[in-house]
Amino acid sequence: MTLYIIREVLSKPNIAFEKISQNPRYFRLSVILFSLACFTSFFAEISELFFQISYGLRELPNLIHYVVNFGGIVLNNFVIILIIFYIGRKLGGSTSFRQIFTSMSFCLIPVIIGTMTLALSTFLYFFSIPSFDELSTSYASTFMFSPPMLSNFIIIPFFIWSIILYFKSIKITNNFTNLKTILTLGLAFLLMYLESMFYDLTTSIPLQFLYH
Repeated sequence: MTLYIIREVLSKPNIAFEKISQNPRYFRLSVILFSLACFTSFFAEISELFFQISYGLRELPNLIHYVVNFGGIVLNNFVIILIIFYIGRKLGGSTSFRQIFTSMSFCLIPVIIGTMTLALSTFLYFFSIPSFDELSTSYASTFMFSPPMLSNFIIIPFFIWSIILYFKSIKITNNFTNLKTILTLGLAFLLMYLESMFYDLTTSIPLQFLYH
């Protein structure tokens, strides 16, 4: 049942979201998917960070840095769901937060696939390249076209895929028109961007004191 509904979200999202929005038993699976999306995103950040540290591109941050980063990932994923729920209610939707959370978490499946691809390619490249001293003068071009850097471009389609699923989920779960769905999604991403900027601003100042 679990693999079937996941496959259906990716291949037949309209049918899948109809089932998910009407069946409360998918909530437990949605919590697992939400948690997995947060951990895979954090894992991808850590793998790229260690790649950069190993070749002198960044200094090793302390434990607080990782805690703040992980907190930001969890907060961003949760806030966009909360914003979509709130805007949906204001636009006439009658869906509960639990239903919105469940359907939105299933939209993160492409993000999970993309971030795992990014993290694994970074680790594989990390163990396959020579040491910094052995790199040639073309190191800059080698780095720019390395799998970790290319993966940042490869991962974009996965995020677009998730946005498409967000659109379908919001429309079906709230029974919205295309216009209301676009308005909800647009406002949600705008508010999430502002929230992310505020989070970075409020956490960057304390972190600067920790590094000095």
